[in-house]
Amino acid sequence: AALEDPNGDGDQSDSVAKETLVVFQSDNGGPKGSSREQLDANGGLLGSKGSIFEGGIRVPTIMRWPAKITAKSKLKVGTNTDMVMDCSDLLPTFCELAGAPVPLGLSGVSLAPTLTGEGGQRVREFLVHEAGGQASIIRGGYKLIRSRANAKAGGKNKKRPKKPGVAKNLGKVQLYDLQADPAEKNN
Repeated sequence: AALEDPNGDGDQSDSVAKETLVVFQSDNGGPKGSSREQLDANGGLLGSKGSIFEGGIRVPTIMRWPAKITAKSKLKVGTNTDMVMDCSDLLPTFCELAGAPVPLGLSGVSLAPTLTGEGGQRVREFLVHEAGGQASIIRGGYKLIRSRANAKAGGKNKKRPKKPGVAKNLGKVQLYDLQADPAEKNN
């Protein structure tokens, strides 16, 4: 409503809704604890908020921009994509869309070409995450996870109890094929 009638006077002639990119994105993963299993909060993905596994980093993102996300754009109205993106992609995207220079040293990739249908979308070579004493790199459809040398992954006992959604043997290097195994069940 604030975009349709910015000054709240009932007159929508000053609407900015069509020209405004609205981004809705969840933060890192689903809940921990009993509600995770009871509600299937992560859709069968391993891990939860604060973990390096897909249940801790894979989140939904919804974008609405009626003036630009159209039948012409690469990301069409009412469709979805499995394009890998990261929250670090938002700043370069906003800079490019606003015509501002992208600050040096950012790891993010602008999504503007996908949103506007103009230019070529740069493909992300890899994506790095760090959480809970572990680090991962996603490249193509594969994800490699390892414990960081300076952290105690999983505390004193590196083998956690066998609970749904909890990683076991956190000290090992793990490799997953995310396209064939998004739930990260087969190392």
